[in-house]
Amino acid sequence: YRSLPPRELTVAQWSAWSSLQSRLPEFGSPYFRPEFTRCVAAVRDDVEVGVIEQSGEAVGFLPFQRCSMGVAVPCGGRLSDFHGVLAEPGVEWNMDAMLRGFGLIAWDFHHQLADQKAFESFHDEVAISPYLDLSQGFDAYAKERRKADSDEVPQTHRKQRKLEREVGPVRFMAHTDSSDIFRQLIKWKEQQYEASGFTNVFS
Repeated sequence: YRSLPPRELTVAQWSAWSSLQSRLPEFGSPYFRPEFTRCVAAVRDDVEVGVIEQSGEAVGFLPFQRCSMGVAVPCGGRLSDFHGVLAEPGVEWNMDAMLRGFGLIAWDFHHQLADQKAFESFHDEVAISPYLDLSQGFDAYAKERRKADSDEVPQTHRKQRKLEREVGPVRFMAHTDSSDIFRQLIKWKEQQYEASGFTNVFS
């Protein structure tokens, strides 16, 4: 076990991380992407990557931010909705040895993957995370929701019609790289945080 600033990871280590994340469905969240860690490291100087090695090969990664007194928090802090050790199947790690190897005394997590057994005894609460399974397309998802007696899809359509009546046409884009649209989204999210009385994490 050893930890490194992201800039010191080798090309082979970045590649192993990227391959591991893209191959294993449990790490499908973009928060597990190496690019997310690089983005956070570009604006913070406390980001490190814990590397688990076997026979000189990187077989696991834990990106984190080092706080005072040897405590680590997830990379991205409260902006990270999922975190945990990205490791090849069958790789086992010992929590105490891993923390010692990374020079830490504690890992302060909030959305750790619940099926990682090494963390099980440290769980305060386990909950199911909401998600949309669109692997078969939206129509199949909507049909499955109707079968489950859920009214979320009809409610969403009603809200869309109301929005169109009161504001204007709605259009769906699966992807855009428009910086204007991104800035507007952040602005709306900041307004929502303030109206709800939550800390504006973007500040």
